[in-house]
Amino acid sequence: MKTNRQNGFSMIEVLVTMVILAIGLLGVAGLQIASVRNTQVAAQRSIATQQAYDIAERMRANMGAFAANGVPVPGSGTVGGAYDNLGPNIPVAPACAPNCTPAQQAVIDHAAWNTANARVLTGGSGTVTINPPGNLSDGFTVTLNWTEASENGPIPQAFATVVHP
Repeated sequence: MKTNRQNGFSMIEVLVTMVILAIGLLGVAGLQIASVRNTQVAAQRSIATQQAYDIAERMRANMGAFAANGVPVPGSGTVGGAYDNLGPNIPVAPACAPNCTPAQQAVIDHAAWNTANARVLTGGSGTVTINPPGNLSDGFTVTLNWTEASENGPIPQAFATVVHP
């Protein structure tokens, strides 16, 4: 009596294994691509958050801009118009250093902030508006706008927060 022994794999078994392995590797590659894309989106949103904190700290460092412009500051009776309506444009910064007035410093802060927004965020710009009825206890709304790249094309994004200097 003769017994047949199998000595290795058949060609069909090898091909099935290769197909399963290829499908698995394609899945892993797809996950890697999605991970990189989501990491880029998260990085831009993190940068937008940091840029909002940046202008908030600039405002806190220049409290004289509030008192000098007649807007009520809690405890002092005045608030500043220097930061009341910062638009998305980049103003020309005055050459006054080191003896800038608070209003001039606000223009320098605005120029530096929106220049940084344009540099670190794709199509980035920011605005600051005082919240009604127009005193510091109501805070300022800081809004950042930028464009995120997606597989469906560019998507406009915005981040807004309220700060109290």
